Amino acid sequence: MKGLFIYRFLGFFVNIGAFMMAFMLFGMISFAFRNPALLLYSALMLCVVLYAWFVNKFFVRVIVRKEPTTFKHRDWIRVNSIVCLVFATLSILSCAAYLLNPSMPHDLVAQFNNQVDPTAKIDPKMLEKAVKQLVWGMVIFFLILVAHILWTYDLLRRYRSHFQEPQS
Repeated sequence: MKGLFIYRFLGFFVNIGAFMMAFMLFGMISFAFRNPALLLYSALMLCVVLYAWFVNKFFVRVIVRKEPTTFKHRDWIRVNSIVCLVFATLSILSCAAYLLNPSMPHDLVAQFNNQVDPTAKIDPKMLEKAVKQLVWGMVIFFLILVAHILWTYDLLRRYRSHFQEPQS
């Protein structure tokens, strides 16, 4: 348990991100059923929330308490982590495309200002800076998520003797 401080530190940020995604899911679930692209994005976000839940349960039960858990629990972690890896990869690539294309932030700000009431215009430089900071925050979060997932796979392998069939 001594060497797991960094894992728990990464897990703290994964939990914060999963918590924020859970709240966003509550807000967008009604819109998601009307828009298939948003429904897919909602399902991917749900997998991040489920991954965080099952990994925390695994950490407390297996690593802290040294209790056995089921193969079903391990499978939940594996399936959700695979989907999270796909989601993180897609998100990092789209954020990189946004950051590497210099015209995209300007176009986004112009599009936003065209849709907003003319009296409520926001300073384009400030909006562009805020969006870039948000995108960098997403990149950092998804890199942390990928590192956490890879470390979790190592822990699943290391503690494989703690998985067993449920007793009836």
